Amino acid sequence: MKLFERINEKYGRPEEYIREQIRKSNIQRIIYFSMMAILVNLYHIITFYLNLEEKGSMAYQWGVGIIGSHSFSLVFFLFSLLFFLIYQKKGWKKPMFIDLYFVFIFFIMLAIGTVIVTIDQIITPAITPFLIFCSIISLIILIPPYFSVFLFLISFVLFWEGITIFQHNPEIILSNRVNGFAAIAVGIIISIILWRNTTTRYKQNRIIENQKKELEKNLSELVIKTNELQEVNESKDKLFSIIAHDLSTPFNLITGLSEFLKENIYDFSTEQIEKHLTDINRTSLQTQSLLLELLTWARLQTGNIIFIPVQFELKPVCTKIIDSAYPVSSAKKVDIDIQIDEQIRLNADMEMTKTILRNLISNAIKYSFIGGKIMILAKESQSMALIEIIDHGMGISPKRIDQLFSVSNKQSTPGTENEQGSGLGLILCKEFVEKNGGKIWVESEQNKGSKFSFTLPIAK
Repeated sequence: MKLFERINEKYGRPEEYIREQIRKSNIQRIIYFSMMAILVNLYHIITFYLNLEEKGSMAYQWGVGIIGSHSFSLVFFLFSLLFFLIYQKKGWKKPMFIDLYFVFIFFIMLAIGTVIVTIDQIITPAITPFLIFCSIISLIILIPPYFSVFLFLISFVLFWEGITIFQHNPEIILSNRVNGFAAIAVGIIISIILWRNTTTRYKQNRIIENQKKELEKNLSELVIKTNELQEVNESKDKLFSIIAHDLSTPFNLITGLSEFLKENIYDFSTEQIEKHLTDINRTSLQTQSLLLELLTWARLQTGNIIFIPVQFELKPVCTKIIDSAYPVSSAKKVDIDIQIDEQIRLNADMEMTKTILRNLISNAIKYSFIGGKIMILAKESQSMALIEIIDHGMGISPKRIDQLFSVSNKQSTPGTENEQGSGLGLILCKEFVEKNGGKIWVESEQNKGSKFSFTLPIAK
C-alpha cells in the first residue's frame, strides 16, 4: 500500500493548473506533429502506389497493406489537425474529453506502428516502425504514466500476436518480440521521465508565480502602509504646526492685550477699555473655536470618535445652528435663507452632521460681504440628500479649490472683515462627510461667491 501511495503521489493526477498547462502543450505538439505526419503519410502512399508489384504476389499484398495503413493514418491525423485547430479557435471547454482524446491518439499511434510492422513481416523481418512509434509517441504526447504504461502493454500484446500472422520463422519471431519489448521499455521510460520532469517544472513555475503574486501583494500593502504612515506624519506635523503657530499667536495676543490693559487701566477711558476687552473677547472666542476644531480633528485621527448613525430631521438641526451663528451673521448684516423640505430625514451621525453644517455656514458668513445673503438648500437625490450652502461673497481662486480639503496644503484665507480661521474646518467636513458615506465638493468664482455641496444618506 505504501509503495502504491508513493507512486500515486509522484505520478498520479496533478492539480488542475498543471493539467491545463500539459493540455495546451499537447495540443500544440499534436498540431505540429499532425502536419508532419500528413506529409509523411502522403509520401508513403504515393511512393508505394507508384511501385506496386503485380497483383497476387506477396510484394503486392505488402504494398496494399502499407498503403491502407498509411491511408488510415493520413485520415486520422488530418481529422486530429482540423479538430484541434477548431478547438483552439472556438475555445471549447471540454477538458475531460480532450484528455481522453489524447489517450486515444496515444493508443492509435501505437496500434498503427504495430499494424505496419505486422504487414512488413510479409517481406522483411524489421520492426523499425514499432520502435519509431514507441519513441515518438512518448515525446509527442504527455499522459499520466498509469495510462501510458497500460497502453504500451496492450500494444505489446497486440505486437506479440500480430508478429506471427505473416512471420513464421521462430528465430525472427523471438528476436522481434525481444526487440519489441525493448522498444516499449524505452517508450515507458521516456514517457515517465518526461511526465515527471514536466509536472515538476510546472509545479515550480506555479510556486514561482504564487511567490511573485505574494511579493506584489506585499509590495502593494507596503506602499499602502507607507502612504498611511506618510499621512500620519503629515497629521503629526500639522498638529505641531497648529500648536506652534495657530494657537500660540492668539494666546500671545490675549496675554499682551490683557497685560497692556492691566498696566494702563487708570489711563484709559471707558470706551478704550471696552474696545480692548472686545478685542480680547473676540480673540478668545476664535481661539476657543480653533481649539475645539483641533481637538475634534486630533480625536478623528486617533480613531477616538465613534460613528453613531441615527435617524433625524435635517431642518431643525440646521435651524439651531443658524440661530447659534446669529450674533456673527447679524453683525455683518448677512441674511440666511433656509429652503429645506421638512420631510427630509437623514440616517447619519448627528454630531458629525452638526460639525459639517456649523463649519460650512460659518465659512459662508465669514466670506460674505456686509449685507450679503446665504442660501441653504436640500433635496432628495436617489438614496442621498443633496445639501447646498451658497454665498455671494469673495469666492475662491481655482488654484485654492484643489487644496481646500488637503491637510498638507492647509491654509486659512482671512474673511471679508479680516476674520481668521484654522483651515481645519473644511478638512473636518470632508472626513465627516465621507465617514457617513457621502461626498463633498465646491464650485466657486472669485468675487461672485461659492457653493459648497455635500451628500448624506437618507433614512429609509
